[in-house]
Amino acid sequence: MEEGKTEPRVVIHDYDKRTFPSTFSIRGDIWKVGEHDITNHPDHVQFIHDVKRILGRNSRDGRLEADIKKWNLPFELDDDGNPFCRVGNEQVRACEFVALLLLRAQKIVEDATGKRVTSCVITVPAYFTDSQRRATHDAATIAGMEVLRIMNEPTAVAVAQLREGDNNGKFLIIDAGGGTSDCSKVNLSTSHGKKTFVVEATSGDNALGGHDFLHVLTKLLENKVDTVPYNELMGLCELAKKQHDDPIVIQVRGKPYNITQAKFKTALQPYLQRVGKLIKEALEGDTPKAVILAGGCSCLRPFEDFVDRVLNDTKFLPRRPAAEVVAEGAAIVAKSKNIVVTEVLSRSLGINTQHKDSQRDDVMEVVLKRNTPLPASYTMAFTAIHEKETEIRLYEGEHRKSSENNLLGVFGIAVSAGQEIKVTISATRDAKVHIKAITAQKSEELTVKRKGSELTDSELQTMGQKARQRLASGEVSRVMTRKRKKGRR
Repeated sequence: MEEGKTEPRVVIHDYDKRTFPSTFSIRGDIWKVGEHDITNHPDHVQFIHDVKRILGRNSRDGRLEADIKKWNLPFELDDDGNPFCRVGNEQVRACEFVALLLLRAQKIVEDATGKRVTSCVITVPAYFTDSQRRATHDAATIAGMEVLRIMNEPTAVAVAQLREGDNNGKFLIIDAGGGTSDCSKVNLSTSHGKKTFVVEATSGDNALGGHDFLHVLTKLLENKVDTVPYNELMGLCELAKKQHDDPIVIQVRGKPYNITQAKFKTALQPYLQRVGKLIKEALEGDTPKAVILAGGCSCLRPFEDFVDRVLNDTKFLPRRPAAEVVAEGAAIVAKSKNIVVTEVLSRSLGINTQHKDSQRDDVMEVVLKRNTPLPASYTMAFTAIHEKETEIRLYEGEHRKSSENNLLGVFGIAVSAGQEIKVTISATRDAKVHIKAITAQKSEELTVKRKGSELTDSELQTMGQKARQRLASGEVSRVMTRKRKKGRR
C-alpha cells in the first residue's frame, strides 16, 4: 500500500511474477530465495521448504521430531530442542529463513517504488501458537523491519474480500495454504462508513495443507512411475495437482501417466475429514451468509468438492487470486482508518492444577476460553494444597493434560496450605498475555510479551547481517544469469 493511495498494489517482479514461493535453493555460498524449478532438484543444490511448519517450535511439544521426519524436512535439533538447518558449517534457524523472505519482499517493493520500506504487517495462520508468533516477530527484527501488527490470515482474507459493497452478515473464511489450514467465522457490520470485522470463532491445523495433498498424489503415481527420483516426480505432481480434468495427467520422459480424480479424492479422505472438523469447530452450529475460499490448496478439485458437499446450499463468493488476497487484506488494515478488526483468542489460556481428591497432577484448568473476544480478562479462585511456594505454570491449548499444551511462562507465589489464590489471566488486542496471582498477603504477576525473544539483541543483529549477505549472493547470481541469457540471443 503506497502513501496517499487507497488501493493496494501487487508489485510485479522478474518481468511478470506477482508472488514468490517460500522456498530456498542453496548452492555453495549462493542463496536463492523464492526462485526454483520445482521439477528439478540437482543433488548439489540444497532445497529448503515448509519452514513455516517448524517456525517457533521446540521438541518440548512432543511432535516436532516426528514431524521433521514425516515431512522430510532438512532440519535437526540442537541440545535445547530447537530446530536448525545445517548449511555448510553453519546452523541456520527457521526464523532466519523467514527473515530472508521478508528481505526479498522488501527489496522487490523498494526496487519498484524507489521508496524505503521500514515497517510491515505480517499475516500468520490463525492457529499459530504464542511462540510461533514470537518467532515471526524475531524474523522481522532480523530483517530490520518494524512490525505494525501481526494479523491472522483468514481475517486478512475477509477484509480484502468484503471491504467493498453491502456485505453485512456472518461469513466463513477457509484459508488452506501449503502447510497450514485455518477457518474463521467473521461477522461484518457497517456503520457511518466504517466496516467492523468481528472474528467470532476460529479453528486451525498447523500440520495440514497443500503439501500433504501433494505427497498423497506423488505416492499414488509413484506406484506407476519408477523411472524418476521422488523429488522430480513430486515437482511434476506439483504442476498437475491443480488440474480439474479427469484423469489427472503428468508427462514423464515424454510418456503420459494418469490417476483418476476419484482415486485422488479417496486417498485424501483422512485430510479432508480434518478440514471438515475445522469447519464444524469454526461455525459452532451457525449457517454462514457465504463462504470465502483462499489459499492454494483450496483450488484443488477434491478440496472444493468436499467443502461444497459439507456446506450444501451455501453461497460461495467469487474467488480472488489465492496467493495475493491475504497480502491485500494486510495492506488495507495497515492504512485504512475505516476498517476495524476485532480478533478472538485462538487457543485457551489456563494454569496447571492438581485435584485434591484424586491427587491427579498435570491438569489444565482453563481460565480464558478459546474464541473469547479480545481484549479479555477473567479471574478464578484456587486453593493451595501444599505448605510452600506454589509454582504457577501458564499454558495455552485445548488438551486436558497441561503437559500436552504450550507452556508460556512460570512464576511462584508463597502460600500456606488451604489458602485461597485468585488468578487473573488477561489477553490484550496487541497480542500480549498477562497473568496475576493474589493471596491475602502477596501478589505476583507475569507478562508474556510476543515481542520478547529467546535470542539476544547481538544474536539478532548478527543474523540480520548474514541474512542480507545471503540475499545479496542470490541477487548477484540472478543478474549474472540474465546477462548470460541476453548474450545467447
